Amino acid sequence: MKRILPFFFGLLLFFSISCQEDADKVIRTDLSVEANQLLETSSNWGESLFFAMLNFKDYQQMQSEFFPGCPEIQVSDGDRRVVLDFTNKKGCDEDDKTFRSGKIILDFSKKTGSPSLWTMSYENYTYKGFKIEGARTFSFNNLSQIKESFENLSFQSEKGLNTILSGNFFHNLTFVGGNLSSLKTTGQLQGKNPAGRSISMEIQTLREEQFQCFLTDEPGLPNSSVEVWEISRTSSQVVSHTLFYKSTNPCLIQVEALLSDGRRLQLN
Repeated sequence: MKRILPFFFGLLLFFSISCQEDADKVIRTDLSVEANQLLETSSNWGESLFFAMLNFKDYQQMQSEFFPGCPEIQVSDGDRRVVLDFTNKKGCDEDDKTFRSGKIILDFSKKTGSPSLWTMSYENYTYKGFKIEGARTFSFNNLSQIKESFENLSFQSEKGLNTILSGNFFHNLTFVGGNLSSLKTTGQLQGKNPAGRSISMEIQTLREEQFQCFLTDEPGLPNSSVEVWEISRTSSQVVSHTLFYKSTNPCLIQVEALLSDGRRLQLN
């Protein structure tokens, strides 16, 4: 009995320390930092979206000055390939606020019968200090709806913090006078955040973005939407943050977070 008691208390102490360590991991998580990371992730996914909504014929007719950042537009008719080179800017003044560099590559050559399929990939591409790597696939679900899917899309910060995502979305296109006016998006994504925790996001309220706002110096955020993000803490514990987007001016977006502890936080 005397031998059992020390062993029992030692075991109890071990589990107590382990539980305390798990609790510390939760307590030490800065929810405001976490919410801002989610906003950055959402912006990084959305900032180049409209580039993929334009078709090959559009790019044949467009000039560099049309896009924020004035990328050199390289159109290859033979293999139906478009390269947007933000390192080699054309026609922009020196006060470029888009913070883009590197290349976005659009490949319109792939066809799987009907409908057509195209991809958007990145080459040494950065946006506001984040290096984006991977490929996104698009196809027409119908004449006004585009399906998007991707796996292991990577967003790496200047400090080397990496977020890896996979996702599926549907983008509904609105045209005015034959020109693309807005996107309305539904869908979800999942992956790992910089802390190695599992994360997922679902668009709870339709994500709407105006094309005119994409053409400004601050693209990437929807004019209106509600995103619900879930983050794992332990194998059995998940917390949820909700991001609310609304435009106070046509292209001035305000983002508020409802944190998992019930607090509300203005993010921008």
